[in-house]
This record gives sequence, C-alpha cells and structure tokens, in this order.
Amino acid sequence: MCSDNGTTFVSTNKELKKAMEKWLDKDTLDHLHSKGTNWKFITPAAPHQGGIYEPAVKSMKFHLKRIIGIKTLLYENFITLLAQIEAILNSRPLYPLKDDPMDMQALTPGLILPLPFSIDPKPTT
Repeated sequence: MCSDNGTTFVSTNKELKKAMEKWLDKDTLDHLHSKGTNWKFITPAAPHQGGIYEPAVKSMKFHLKRIIGIKTLLYENFITLLAQIEAILNSRPLYPLKDDPMDMQALTPGLILPLPFSIDPKPTT
C-alpha cells in the first residue's frame, strides 16, 4: 500500500503489524505472513508525491471549503453535499472522445467508473 503520512495511516500500519504478530504467534494464518503488508509512505508535507490521488483530494477540499466555509452541517446534508461534489468531480472532462473539434463529448471519470449496481430487467423466479 502507498499513502501519505497521515496519522490515521501511520497508526493503521502499526495496528496491522501488531495484529500480524498475534496471528503469527498462534500459527493460524501462515499464508498472511508469507504475503505480508508492505506500507510505503510518501515524504511528510509533500503532497506532490501523492501522484494521481492528491489532485482529487485537493479538488474535494476546495469544493468543501468553498461551500461549507465555517458552517456546521447535519449528517444528511453533509452526505448530500459529498454526493453532489462527487458528481461534479466525476463529470469533469479528461480527454476528448473524438478528434472532431465540433464534437463536445469527452471522456470523464464517471464514464470509467463501474456502476455500483445493475438493474436486471427480467426478475428471476
């Protein structure tokens, strides 16, 4: 795994190592030991090393700060806001689908992402 140096990730890494030691002492999960977990951290305070995910985090923070500011939201309102921001970020154009300058269709993250569920038109009996 590769992540930034957030306190959550660092403490999770420590907890995983403790859990692995307990499991290995019991000899119940030898196959996990053979696979292991190698967690690599980027340099602290260096989000430019985060590659592709850091710009997405920056965009999400930008929209949250701009809309919410210092206000407090109810849980339901916050979840709705997150869904709306997600829709905005997933609809931004990445690359044109055709070379024709008059064709305005573009590849977006929303076109790449799989649907969370599919609706089967024929019910199974």
